[in-house]
Amino acid sequence: MNNGLTWIISTTLLATGLVLLGLGYIEGASVIFAACGVLVVGAIGKRMATEEDAHWLPQVIVGAYLVKLLASLARFLVLEYIYRGVGDAVGYHGSGNRLVGLWRSFQIPEFDIGTEFVNMATAFLYIPYVPTLLGGFFLFATLAFFGQLMLYAAFRRWAYGKQAGWYAAGVLFLPTIIYWPSSIGKESLMFFFLGMGSLGASRLLDDFRLRWAALFGIGALGAAVIRPHVALLFGGSLAIALLFGRSRSPGLGGRKLAAIALISAVLAVVGAFTAQKFGIDFASGLEATEDFENVLTNVEGSTSKGGSGVTGSGIRTPADFPAGFLKVLFRPFPQEANNEQALASSMEGLLLLGLFAWRFLPMLKNGVRIRRQPYLIFALVFTLGFVVAFSSFNNFGLLARQRSQVMPYFIALIIGLGWAIPDDEAEGATGGSDSLRRHPRSKQQAGRHNGDNDGPAREETHGEGQEDADQRLHRDQRKRRPVRAAR
Repeated sequence: MNNGLTWIISTTLLATGLVLLGLGYIEGASVIFAACGVLVVGAIGKRMATEEDAHWLPQVIVGAYLVKLLASLARFLVLEYIYRGVGDAVGYHGSGNRLVGLWRSFQIPEFDIGTEFVNMATAFLYIPYVPTLLGGFFLFATLAFFGQLMLYAAFRRWAYGKQAGWYAAGVLFLPTIIYWPSSIGKESLMFFFLGMGSLGASRLLDDFRLRWAALFGIGALGAAVIRPHVALLFGGSLAIALLFGRSRSPGLGGRKLAAIALISAVLAVVGAFTAQKFGIDFASGLEATEDFENVLTNVEGSTSKGGSGVTGSGIRTPADFPAGFLKVLFRPFPQEANNEQALASSMEGLLLLGLFAWRFLPMLKNGVRIRRQPYLIFALVFTLGFVVAFSSFNNFGLLARQRSQVMPYFIALIIGLGWAIPDDEAEGATGGSDSLRRHPRSKQQAGRHNGDNDGPAREETHGEGQEDADQRLHRDQRKRRPVRAAR
């Protein structure tokens, strides 16, 4: 996205906002919040940019944020004029108004896993000022957008060539990701915490530094107090990636063991939350299996009601997987849609199904290198586990919202494995040469790197001819090195 297109989008949305403000559909405070948000995300975009994406990333981030706010406004208008102001977001907003006084008097409200935590978190976010309902929508949409940015940074660390740009298009502009996590509620908070955890996981899988395990732990625990089953799957996916992935930095066995131990501790806490939420005693052996089966059966029955209900059962055997895979990630199909939102979801599902079918065979072929990109192991395990866990949902409306949590990882698999990588780039990902592994990851670092290696001291040692050869080699290595996030 170039500067001209960004200005066109910005001007169009600003004009739309002013018209809606004049008609009384939105209020001035929300417009001011949106303007401040654009300035903040613009600064974040410049800070995030590396030398590989600096020519497009800041503009794309600003454009994506404006689209996110527009989606948030659309959700608000749907709630107000189609659902007559009846929805979970209204309840969370009211609880935030009611509980914010406790936070301001330095008291932590009592809460439980799930809805009560969202009530408490809403009140916490309202401490500086209590917005209107639309202002709350914009605030939560901004949190979810920060999660999207962290997901991009997480994938970029393992991307090659144009993969980072393709992934940015998916994670920043896919309608499911734009629309559903854009209102007051669990989806927006989950997206923020999953993004934080994914960034920590990506960095941890590279160098096993424990500070990244702490970042992942904060994200996983934040998700655990909202949807503990998703957080348990999230932590388990990272544990498997740590066990089977190959780091680009050899000789870090001690760090790796420490990281696995810390993630195991996080899993134990998240497992306790999950057991409390669903009444499962994991220490009871076969009885725990029966408890889990009962949970799935109850989910199947309770979600099959309503206009978007669908008959069927979850994945119990490998033979059930294809149908469950289609249901969770792609359905409803157009002929199954019973309203405008379902029809829009079905069109997106068809496009994703077509993309997946197109790249399926290359993904299988390139899957042999997945150990060299452990973040893709993490994405694969999370995607497969999510499909199994949510295949028991028999309501397309619920699935459309819930699948927004898995789409960033499913897209990462398609982009990360769907196209071949030259052998020299794949070697760089596995720690082939020090120059590839240690190459600077930001423009500032690049300047220092060039200054250290190409300055007068090097010229005196090697001479002008040798310096030119070294510069050519350095330039060739830069062209084929993997895209890496700035430290």
